[in-house]
Amino acid sequence: MWTKENRVRYNRDQLRYPSDVTEEEWGQLGALIPSARRGGRPRTVSLREVLNGLLYVLSGGGAVAGDADGPAPAQYDL
Repeated sequence: MWTKENRVRYNRDQLRYPSDVTEEEWGQLGALIPSARRGGRPRTVSLREVLNGLLYVLSGGGAVAGDADGPAPAQYDL
């Protein structure tokens, strides 16, 4: 039920997109992501931003060409 307390808790106005994770959510999810392996390249991207991007696309924010109108048109007609 949407009470005043719940509305404050789930408010996403301060986020860039509604699909972005909050600090509290990232605190729980970030602990589940394994650290980079030894001997490999250091990570150069923020895993939080990668997760935010995935959630944005999965929420329907990143429409891919051909999704709404069927398959994408062919590049070349032979």
